[in-house]
This record gives sequence, C-alpha cells and structure tokens, in this order.
Amino acid sequence: MNALEVRDLHAGYGAGLVLQGVSLDVAEGEAAVLLGRNGAGKTTTISALVGFLRPRSGSVLVRGRRAPIIGSVCMDMLMADVTGLDVSPGDEVVIIGAQGGDRIDVREMAAQIGTIPYEILCRIGSRIERLYE
Repeated sequence: MNALEVRDLHAGYGAGLVLQGVSLDVAEGEAAVLLGRNGAGKTTTISALVGFLRPRSGSVLVRGRRAPIIGSVCMDMLMADVTGLDVSPGDEVVIIGAQGGDRIDVREMAAQIGTIPYEILCRIGSRIERLYE
C-alpha cells in the first residue's frame, strides 16, 4: 500500500507552469528524495503536495461540457478555458457534481492532486455557494 500517490500534478507560480504531469508513488515505510538542479521543480512539488501551492489541473463543467482549469485567481476563484463553448455571464459552473451528461466526482478531483476526498471538501470555502438537489 502506498503512503503517497500523485498522478498528473500540474502547478506553477503566476502565469508560469513549473510542473507538468508529475506522478509518483511512495510506499509505506519508504523514504523519498527529490533530486535535481536549481529550478527543476523540487520545492514546487513539495509546496503543491502540502497545500502551499494550488495545483492547476482538472476541469469544471459548463453547459454540460468539461472546461479545463488553467489557473487560479485567488483563494476561491479559478480560470477555466471555455474556448469553443457557447457561454454567457451567469452560466452555472459545476465544480463537483453533474451537469448535462457528464459528472465530476470528488474522488476524481482528489486523485488528480494526490489527496483524499475529505480534504477536497474541507478546502471549499464558505463563500462558495452550495446547491443540493
């Protein structure tokens, strides 16, 4: 059993993407070491894993279609690429749940950033509107 599993981690600072598709497994009882030149992404990897830096990957649902997340704006805002989608201000954006024929599950989100579903739910700030149907 793995103590840590990370799949397809993307993270960076500002507009710059430092990590692209980082995946790793650390089994229980194992020690892991990150080696690399200055600027290789060691600190960025650790910062993303412990939550100091928000990973920038995944998608949201807009009008029933997935729109890739391309960055974060601040604590509880993100940017999604809606190129090719017919969208309007006020359209519903689904972060966790179903829209149209697609669904984004909290387990899917957790797997993308190498954490557990409960942590995802705890990170959703109180300013985010919740709709239960």
